[in-house]
Amino acid sequence: MLIESYIKEMRVSRLVFVGVLSILFSLSVVSVLWANGSLGKIELFVLGIGLFLLFGIGLILLSRLELNGMGRGSAFRNSKRFFITCFGALEFLFLLTLLSNYPGFCSTDSNDIINQALGLSEYQNHFRYDGLSNHHPIFYTFLFWVVWCLTGGSTPPDFAVFIFLLLQSTYIAIGMAWSLGWLNKHCSSRLIVVFLSLLSILSPVLLVHAATMWKDSPFAITALILVLKLYDFSKRDQQEVKDIVEIFILCLFVSLLRNNGIYVSILVLAYIFIVFGDVRKKVALSLISLLLIMGFIQGPIFNAFSVSKGHFAESVSVPLQQIAAVEAEGGKITDEQRNFLNNIRPLEEAKEFYNPSSTNPIKFSPNFNDEFLESHKLEFIEVWTQIALANPGIAFKAWVNLTKGYWQPGYISDIGTANTLYNESPISLIGISFSPHDFFKALSSIVPFIFSMGTSTWLVFIAFGVLALRHKSDGLLKRATCFIPLLALLVSLLLAAPIVSDFRYILTIYLSIPFLLVLGNFFGLDETKRINETGFTLREVSKSSYFMSQEMI
Repeated sequence: MLIESYIKEMRVSRLVFVGVLSILFSLSVVSVLWANGSLGKIELFVLGIGLFLLFGIGLILLSRLELNGMGRGSAFRNSKRFFITCFGALEFLFLLTLLSNYPGFCSTDSNDIINQALGLSEYQNHFRYDGLSNHHPIFYTFLFWVVWCLTGGSTPPDFAVFIFLLLQSTYIAIGMAWSLGWLNKHCSSRLIVVFLSLLSILSPVLLVHAATMWKDSPFAITALILVLKLYDFSKRDQQEVKDIVEIFILCLFVSLLRNNGIYVSILVLAYIFIVFGDVRKKVALSLISLLLIMGFIQGPIFNAFSVSKGHFAESVSVPLQQIAAVEAEGGKITDEQRNFLNNIRPLEEAKEFYNPSSTNPIKFSPNFNDEFLESHKLEFIEVWTQIALANPGIAFKAWVNLTKGYWQPGYISDIGTANTLYNESPISLIGISFSPHDFFKALSSIVPFIFSMGTSTWLVFIAFGVLALRHKSDGLLKRATCFIPLLALLVSLLLAAPIVSDFRYILTIYLSIPFLLVLGNFFGLDETKRINETGFTLREVSKSSYFMSQEMI
């Protein structure tokens, strides 16, 4: 009765929105089972319908429930003390991780960055560059080079790596402490604030990434701050110049710290330009300035220091994977298409190098011709489109197997390497063995859903869905601004994911989880902007349920 009345009161557009999200959720489970051949068609259909109904009904109920007594004041009034407490706890745990795993965690990508800074970079199958390259953002490499020079420029650079990661983890501690302080200001429940703060501070995912030499770590915390700033920006009655400047600076650093960050920043600023008419001139100036700065860096500066741009192959990982899958599974490829693709890498090798979970075996080979691909980009896109349309089943299956880690509910993956510089084992400087990786394995065995990349994505979708259903249409576009960076990051992964299970690529989405109650308006902060008079709080639902039961008796 209750859910039926809710549905009758909803607009058609909102029902369509719920239906689309429900279909996507159902497909996120069913498509993986289909790709694996786990169930038959009838079982998949029945399961899909069940998941569709479950998600749709659940989302509608969530949109009608309101957490009482929250969002109307800070949980802890002394904001400075709260910030210092969070920062101190984070810095202590990060320092403990680094001192017990000296000089910090380093992957193959980390070693490439270090070699570039030290002038030791040379062509390798997995790297395919000589000298400096923007394959890993040169800004991050430059930051390490500065630290290496300031620490004496010694080799091996263990001490420089340690100091660099100490500075990186301190930046992350400051950013996360500020973010938790933001949460404290937007939630008046001490219980919820403490619980969510501990969830962030004690997260082994955060511990590993703070102590690992990856550009993704400072990128993620910068992008998270951008998300929270956009929330505040969207709620102001009148946007100020200071707001635009802050967003511009954050977008600039997001663009510098990861190569797909520029696309995220462009989408954010373009969205603000479209939705917030009163600040269009300022936002247009910000967008033009961002493009000019990034163009100057990647043009004259790159040329002056002989910095190679990243390979086009990194942007078309999914198309390369789908073409390899079609060849490996005996799909349809014409002789003309085959002759063209053989110039990139001989297709006859596809059965040997095709790995459903990674495109790296395709690209990381002396037989892979980057030069030809770089000079035939449009032709490649055209050939890929033709092959994908001729083999839709194989192409879709290849996409599912390559990207499912980022959207399949419950998908668990490793959170990073436990090795240090040049694949050596880290050492403890304090006589204590503390492994955040072991901590992760222990926790994920108890509460696996907390550390699932796919679950993190769907929590964001659920929060966005609740926000959309609780708001009037005329205010929704503005309030949805804070979700644009998260959705843009996800789309970039779905189009160009190089591997199925790299947690760092989705770290921003994972770090946003404790803040989704506010971002999704679960606290009912906008009483005057509710869709209509039919919204229910938890208390009202309890009362209505009680009277319904009395009438039945």
